Amino acid sequence: MRVIMMLIALAMFSSVAPASAGVMTFFTLEPPVKYQVKPKIPVKVYRLSMSELQKACFNKFPLGLVYGCSKTLKGPDRCAVFIPKSPVVNVGFPLPPIPVITPSMILKHELAHCAGWPRTHPRR
Repeated sequence: MRVIMMLIALAMFSSVAPASAGVMTFFTLEPPVKYQVKPKIPVKVYRLSMSELQKACFNKFPLGLVYGCSKTLKGPDRCAVFIPKSPVVNVGFPLPPIPVITPSMILKHELAHCAGWPRTHPRR
C-alpha cells in the first residue's frame, strides 16, 4: 500500500515546475534566506518514526509520502514541527533529487514555515 501511495504521489507531482521566479512548487527543500531566521513564536519539535509522521501530517497532505510538516497553533501562538527521527531515502522530491534527506534538512525547511514562509514555497 505504501509503495502504491508513493507511486501515486510521484505521478501526480512529477510535472511540478522548478522553483524559480516565484513559481510554486510543493517540494522545495531549501527556504529563501529571509526565512532562515529564528521564528518569533515558540517552536516544539517532534521527532517521529515515518509511520507516525504520516499520521501527524495526514490532515495537511492526505496524498503521498510526507517528510515533515509544521502547524501553527493559536492561543498562545506557537509552532509544532514534525520531522523524522532518522534520515530518509528520497523518492524523487525535491527537485533536483537529493539521495538522502536528513532530519536537520527537514527541520530547517519546517522552521522557515514557522518564521512565515508560505506553504506555497515562493522563492522570494
